[in-house]
Amino acid sequence: ESGDYVDVCISGMCEGLVKGTNNAGNASIAAGDYLCQGDVAGEFYKFTAGTDATPHAIAVDAVGSGTGPALETIIVLKQF
Repeated sequence: ESGDYVDVCISGMCEGLVKGTNNAGNASIAAGDYLCQGDVAGEFYKFTAGTDATPHAIAVDAVGSGTGPALETIIVLKQF
């Protein structure tokens, strides 16, 4: 709604939408794995070196392979 405040995390620990995939398809995510921004704004998936440009976050919670987007604890990496 117009005039409402929105919390934004540009670095540090927060909750984010994480799905159990990588660029190639379903992939399990373990705590400590790097995540990158998905095609859908605000969604993260498992980072794959050599395929994805840069990691954007670190997973704190494990996510099962094929799991749909769900709020999980992540650490957002500063991008500037």
